Amino acid sequence: DGRISYAEFAAMMKCGTDWRKASKQYSRDLFNNLSLRLIKNGTLQKSYVRTDQGLACRTVYAA
Repeated sequence: DGRISYAEFAAMMKCGTDWRKASKQYSRDLFNNLSLRLIKNGTLQKSYVRTDQGLACRTVYAA
C-alpha cells in the first residue's frame, strides 16, 4: 500500500538530519580553510571595527 511505519519514518528523518549536519560542517570547514589561506597570502585582511557592542572583526578584500 506504499505506507511506511513510524520507525522507518523516524530512521529516514534521523539519517537526513545527520547528513544535513555533516554537510553544513564540511562547508563551514572548507570556507574557514579557504579564508585562512587567503589571509595568509594577503588577499584578505582582517580589520577591527568599533560597534555599539564593542569591537568586531571583519575580513576585507585587499585590492
